Amino acid sequence: MLGPLFGAGLVQSSSFLLARGEAGAIVGPIARGLGVFYNAIFNGVYNVNPGFALGIAIILFTLIIKGAFSPLSYMQIKSTKKMQEIQPKINAIQAKYKNQTDRESQMQMQMEIQKIQRESGVNLLAGCLPLLVQLPILYALYHIFQQPYLYVNAINANYSDIANLFLSIPVEARVDALYNIAVNHSLAIDLAVHSDLVKLVNAMSPEEWRAVLMSFSKYTTELQGLYDHKVFVETFCGINLLYKTGLSFPGIIIPVLSGITTYFTGKSATDTQPQDPNDPMAGAMQSMNFVMPAIMAVMAGTVPAGVGLYWVISNVFQFIIQKIAGAVYDKNKDRIDEKDRQAAIKRTQEQQKAKEALKAAKKAKAEKRK
Repeated sequence: MLGPLFGAGLVQSSSFLLARGEAGAIVGPIARGLGVFYNAIFNGVYNVNPGFALGIAIILFTLIIKGAFSPLSYMQIKSTKKMQEIQPKINAIQAKYKNQTDRESQMQMQMEIQKIQRESGVNLLAGCLPLLVQLPILYALYHIFQQPYLYVNAINANYSDIANLFLSIPVEARVDALYNIAVNHSLAIDLAVHSDLVKLVNAMSPEEWRAVLMSFSKYTTELQGLYDHKVFVETFCGINLLYKTGLSFPGIIIPVLSGITTYFTGKSATDTQPQDPNDPMAGAMQSMNFVMPAIMAVMAGTVPAGVGLYWVISNVFQFIIQKIAGAVYDKNKDRIDEKDRQAAIKRTQEQQKAKEALKAAKKAKAEKRK
């Protein structure tokens, strides 16, 4: 009975390797960096009050991250408003070239559209940059909350204490209670190795914990205390932030709030200007306002609840930024537009000078060869 557990280990599926392996060359360093940052915030909260520490740290972490990137959010909002303002002009250009499908006409259409965008100070990169920045953070947070013991000192200490207690239990009793749990999670572990037992502690569900507590009746008092502390630290408003929320209450609150906040954030972004009824993109944008919330609600139910909480707080903060930035832009629209127009003129002049300098250099080089 002990053979498969010592040396060869348990059979590990490829799907588990994908889900629990290294974060990767790109996300890995981001996860480690954010893990250090999150751990520092968590320690500050934990030292004051261990209860709700994980959730409060996520909220503070989110506010700091969103605050740091708020200039990018303002650029996105300003770019969106400007795009909506010039959309009727773009639609008119597209209508003018509607029946001219040859390459030259299409290139001329794109040049005219780009000219309007350039003169209006529209920055197309600003529209997608905040999302490009946020995606690696989301992936990194997923890995942090999948394996929190690698990033959060207090959680590592708690899991380590539980693993030490497991090691103090006779081998036969330990294997009888933990073997099937390891198999159920496709864990390739050795039940006599401390680090492997920490992985098992991380993977165990509440139902499996109840079964283990019943199996180790002689150790119930000590083990129950360690498990209670684990739940105390990881739970926020009745939701364990390290487990997937699923469809049960109160966990389902996170996916529901993810969908609702995504909807209102998206709607706020598209409602800043009246939509042009002739704009072919208007219908697509309206559809996305309903599709994206549904997608985010489903995703929030399939990842650790802590990631969903980050998304909810992030959306709330983004909604507030949109309202404030929109009001600032509307109040100072003329001044901002003139500043952007002058900046666009300056860029055009500099580009023209660069072209002329390059042309002159090529001409001088050609004459030198003669």
